[in-house]
Amino acid sequence: MLNIKCIACNKINCVRYFNEQAKIFECSECKAIYSEQQIDSKTVHFQEDFNMPTLSEKIKNKLTHERFWKLLSDEYMNYLRSKTNMDFKTALDVGTYFGSFIHELNKIGIDAYGIESNEKYVRLSVSNKVEYGYFDENYKPKMKYDLICLTQMLYYMRNNYSILEHTQNMLSDDGLIFIATTNPESPYLRNKLKSVFEGPGTNMVLSRYNFESLEKKMGLKLLDYTTYRTDLFFDLYDAKNKKLNMIKYFLKLKKAYVPDPDGNHAFLLLKTI
Repeated sequence: MLNIKCIACNKINCVRYFNEQAKIFECSECKAIYSEQQIDSKTVHFQEDFNMPTLSEKIKNKLTHERFWKLLSDEYMNYLRSKTNMDFKTALDVGTYFGSFIHELNKIGIDAYGIESNEKYVRLSVSNKVEYGYFDENYKPKMKYDLICLTQMLYYMRNNYSILEHTQNMLSDDGLIFIATTNPESPYLRNKLKSVFEGPGTNMVLSRYNFESLEKKMGLKLLDYTTYRTDLFFDLYDAKNKKLNMIKYFLKLKKAYVPDPDGNHAFLLLKTI
């Protein structure tokens, strides 16, 4: 064990290398995984693009990107339907990419909006309710929301806890935070997806323990934590058969998410108590 303090749980002498070459640590106590250098994600992910998307970019987006994100947004909707009564009037999706999730929420009558830090994604969005901007502790919301979604983005933020506290302050009285993230305790992560942490931008992946600790830290109760095996992501990193595999998902020949206690992804719900 390394003689340093875990920045996720503040315990000492519990940190070891998850990937020594990439300087990525894991905590044996809380199970969080984080990078030694916590970078300002705004410098990596906040991107302006003053050029309108070309016709070829629009076609490619229609044929591939939109379909890919539709697969994910369908899974998010299925989860919310199974865990909540879906009586949300307003919603915000942070890091919404092409707005697929927002589009699905709007279709069932929820006044949903998105914020996206890549201007090109906003220009290619399937929804006109996506704002180009950056979400951090200084983001000023237009309203209180019944549902705030942090979908595959929290681990890019430098200070997860301050982001969650700010998000909590944006909730309506009975509002919920829905998070889709990586499960750092998954054996699939170590066996198949360990290399994803070597790329730029990943700061910290919180564990179930870390989310449970939010009740004492800031009065956010973990209502549900469900893990899934995402063969979709395994196949996405299989460069040899990537296109063929994606077609199978688009045609519904393979399931994108399968409930699995060892799953590499986690969906969870938080509520102020």
